[in-house]
Amino acid sequence: HRLYLLLLLCVLYYNGLQSTRYFVNFDEAQDLAETEYELLKLALGKNATYNIYGDVNQAIYDYKGISDWSEISGITSNIYFLNEDYRNTIEITMHCNHKFESEISAIGLSGEGVIETGFEKGIEKIAYIHRSQTNYRSAIIYKKGLLGFREIVEESLRKFNVNTGLNQIDKSKISILTVEEAKGLEFDAVLVVEDGMEVNEQYVAYTRALDNLIITRIDRK
Repeated sequence: HRLYLLLLLCVLYYNGLQSTRYFVNFDEAQDLAETEYELLKLALGKNATYNIYGDVNQAIYDYKGISDWSEISGITSNIYFLNEDYRNTIEITMHCNHKFESEISAIGLSGEGVIETGFEKGIEKIAYIHRSQTNYRSAIIYKKGLLGFREIVEESLRKFNVNTGLNQIDKSKISILTVEEAKGLEFDAVLVVEDGMEVNEQYVAYTRALDNLIITRIDRK
């Protein structure tokens, strides 16, 4: 907010750029608010060209973001949709299509089926994958603010003699990350603990998995 206000004051005092042509590229563009786009338009002037890349299904912040690209039609007029999933296995893509009522074309390789199981079984499965596939990046993704979660996970993993990495990516450890921390990353195997997750958070968490997706809840027996 402080940066936003400073930039706004600069624009009001100095006016926006008028002559220089800019090409501005936004990644994770769904996470910017409409007012932020409008401010950048004022600052960069009418000659700026915007290339915007994002997925509104991955808008997970309740205080800002874009839920429909028409909200920023004044910034960009040409919209192109990529409807193919080249990253996740066919099984993960098809599971997400069913879960979120989407119609993404599965272009990836075939892999293991998505597993929905109890919490202890889920922990056992991600620990087994981590130990047997030493070149894999493995992660457990959970909802921010889930009280006592990390202690519960570490206690459950201790019996499998698996090292855990809080807020870090390390092949020798199972990373334990919130949805926000995992956003933009990818892992070979992911255990999603979906307690408290909104639909878009589930979508982000599920699609972090390249080959193995395990879904559980702490209260699922």
